[in-house]
Amino acid sequence: MVHSRDIIYTGDYFAGLVVLQTKDTEAPNIQITDPTALPVYTNATGSLNLAGTASDNVGLTRVTWSNDRGGGGDATGTISWSVSVISGPASLSNNVLVLLGVGAVTVQASQPGDDLFNPALTTNVSFTVAKADQAIAFPVVPDKLAGDPPPSFALSATASSGLPVYFDIVSGPAVLDTNEVTLLGGDMVTVSAWQPGNSNYHAAATVQRSCNVAKLTGLWFQE
Repeated sequence: MVHSRDIIYTGDYFAGLVVLQTKDTEAPNIQITDPTALPVYTNATGSLNLAGTASDNVGLTRVTWSNDRGGGGDATGTISWSVSVISGPASLSNNVLVLLGVGAVTVQASQPGDDLFNPALTTNVSFTVAKADQAIAFPVVPDKLAGDPPPSFALSATASSGLPVYFDIVSGPAVLDTNEVTLLGGDMVTVSAWQPGNSNYHAAATVQRSCNVAKLTGLWFQE
């Protein structure tokens, strides 16, 4: 998104008269002309340069830009403006770069010069942010005795990514409802915990836990 915010209120003194220019209430007209004037543009690389035009019935003081990944700043120029290297899933605050996701990130360094020095050549540094690994912490499931009340128990596991962990019954006389296991008899029961990952994390390695559900011992009485 590229936009301009402009409020102008000035006073000039001439021959004892003060001429006031009223507040600008008409929105400026902003156009993106490069890389395209189309409303949707698909870019196959990790960075993008923008340029365009702006006009207003009173005047323009600056053009600013922002994106949905937390980036933003001022454009160079007003009537003809440009933005160099809008890049990748990252945002920059002073010299602190915050990574916002997976993808290619390009950072540009520049120095505008001063009264003694010409502007320095800009330098770009690019790198790729890859998906992170994650691991599941799944405590040992203690052995059970068939017929013990209650016949069900809850599984608990966490992923280092903070993403939710899911469970399955691998084998044995039991059924699962979300994370609640209900025992149906005596035997070995094996359950698994898994996390499929997302746009920022690889899938975690599946972890299995087994518990032995002992059968009840029958008592026989003979007269």
